[in-house]
Amino acid sequence: YEFDFPKKNSRFLGYLPFDLDKVPHEYTFIGYIGGYFLLEIDKRLYIGDAAKNTMYIVEDIISGTGSYNGYEGVFIAGEKVVIVSSASTLSNPSVRVTQLTMEELLSKSTDTGLPVYTSRTTFFFEKYTAEFVAIFVAIALLIAFLVRYNLSQPGQEKQFVLSLNDGERRLIRFLILLPPRQTATILDIDSILNTEDKSWENQRKIRSKSIQTVNQKAQDILGYLDFVQRIPNPEDKRERTYRISPEYLTVASSLLRYI
Repeated sequence: YEFDFPKKNSRFLGYLPFDLDKVPHEYTFIGYIGGYFLLEIDKRLYIGDAAKNTMYIVEDIISGTGSYNGYEGVFIAGEKVVIVSSASTLSNPSVRVTQLTMEELLSKSTDTGLPVYTSRTTFFFEKYTAEFVAIFVAIALLIAFLVRYNLSQPGQEKQFVLSLNDGERRLIRFLILLPPRQTATILDIDSILNTEDKSWENQRKIRSKSIQTVNQKAQDILGYLDFVQRIPNPEDKRERTYRISPEYLTVASSLLRYI
């Protein structure tokens, strides 16, 4: 964050780039001098230049890189960085204290090539690259499928209609044009199929075969399951009504252009 104390507000700058790594890191903030701050990351001492958005790593310091703990470490004293390192043994206590200006400490450092912070957009994109790629691929495949489906669907619809006989075409046309929530009776179906002069048994066979043929071809060609629904009468199971399945009613209207 960038803080504006006179105006009492702050502005989010970004995330530490180390958070992009799959392996978690240990951070210890030590202090700052002007636009520079000291940070221990995984037992190494880093300098952050907030103005240039550049991160440096201090070389040749492998111990006492954390915040001073009374035994060893780093702390800020005025405009200088104090580094207390210990090489003590049980028989030979030894402590070394080094005072450096920030410029002197920078001269002992190398640029890591990493920024102090990355923007929110960059951070989330890099951290979740695999997820973003998977989403983009899924969207691309979905678009390709929809385009292919829309291009092939008219041909399949025409193929479906042409595969039916005249009576079956009249049947689906009648069912598609039914008012909402209305169904066709057995008498309606028999009239459409011109079986009024047939025996009851022959009417039943023709009606059943026609509906079965329509449903089978709708499934094979269009992928529609149970295209024409049979709705039994709960009071008399011998009586049934018929309709286009509600989930296909909207798309089925495009079949009318071929009937």
